[in-house]
Amino acid sequence: MIELAKKIKALPIECLLVYMCAMIPASASLTWLYTFMFTNFRTNHAPVMIPVAIITGILAMGMLMLKPWAVIISIFITSIIVIFCTILLFIGHLIAVTIILLGAIYIYYAIRLLKIK
Repeated sequence: MIELAKKIKALPIECLLVYMCAMIPASASLTWLYTFMFTNFRTNHAPVMIPVAIITGILAMGMLMLKPWAVIISIFITSIIVIFCTILLFIGHLIAVTIILLGAIYIYYAIRLLKIK
């Protein structure tokens, strides 16, 4: 993966941040696939959650390969989360500050990574 970062001339911190953020949908995808395919937990949700898990896994793989479409989708999702946490901040939840800062840092470096490509 270091060779890929050198090929696109991105800073290692930018690639590392995208890789770390790709682990979230990857782990969620694997958890959902296991839960809804191999257990009897809420079987009525399985027809919806199995395709969602597959799509989430594809997004995670795209982020790990630094595909522009996957990074753009992740920026969009992160923006929605940051907006939601800003609303929570006005309600009084202080954990929203941390999520807003992490989201803003990710959006900044992901956009820089897209400009490099």
